[in-house]
Parts: sequence; structure tokens; C-alpha cells
Amino acid sequence: MHNPGLRAALFSMLIAAAPVIAIAQSLPADIDPQSLSRLPPVKRSDMKAEDQAIYDKVAGLNRTTPMIGPGGVSLHMPKVAQAMDILNQYLRYDSIIGRRYIEVAILVAAREFDQQYEWTFHEKAALSEGAPM
Repeated sequence: MHNPGLRAALFSMLIAAAPVIAIAQSLPADIDPQSLSRLPPVKRSDMKAEDQAIYDKVAGLNRTTPMIGPGGVSLHMPKVAQAMDILNQYLRYDSIIGRRYIEVAILVAAREFDQQYEWTFHEKAALSEGAPM
């Protein structure tokens, strides 16, 4: 490879994937290696047309990776996913509590329940909102 940027990008992808590969190899037989839960990830293409709009709102448009965590599980019941998304959006962006404290509360819950994916996703948001670390 003569392109240093491409080489660095591929190396970064391998480093990022290594923990996922290690986890997938040590999962119990009843855990799906993609969703990391007992339910397989929901595929947008398998959903009814009206539910695909909910998928797009919850998972994001043009998503190429499976959605994991509570949001991914909720997509098995699109109406529940829609309701959870509305509540989540309100609490995170419109409540009087404020984004800084919401993000800190999410980090506290993530730590209490040992949810590394939740911590990883929200740590940057908490720091950008001025949360002390």
C-alpha cells in the first residue's frame, strides 16, 4: 500500500474492530454476535413500509451497521421504538434539566450498569456540554 492515509484508516478500523471480534468469540450461544443481545438486529428491508420511516428516525438514514443497545431492540416493536425515541429526544434536548446534566445522568447510569457502549457514545457529548470528568 502506497497511500499512507488509506493505510492509517485501515489500521484504525482493525484496532476498532478487535474488541468486537474478541467479544463475539466469547459470547454465550444464545447471544447474537451482531446485536450483542438475544435478538438479531432488525433489518430495515425486512420491515413494513410504514415501519421503515420509524427505523429511519430511530436508527438514522442510510445506516449501514446494525443498531445495537436499547434502540436496536426496540425496533423489533416499531411503535415502541417510536415512543421511546420521542421520550428520549424530549429528555435530551427539550427538558428543563439541560443537556449537561442529562449527559452526566446517562454516564452515571452507564457506569452503574457497566454499559461500555453507552458510556462510549455519551462521553464525548458530556464533555462537549461542559461536564466535569
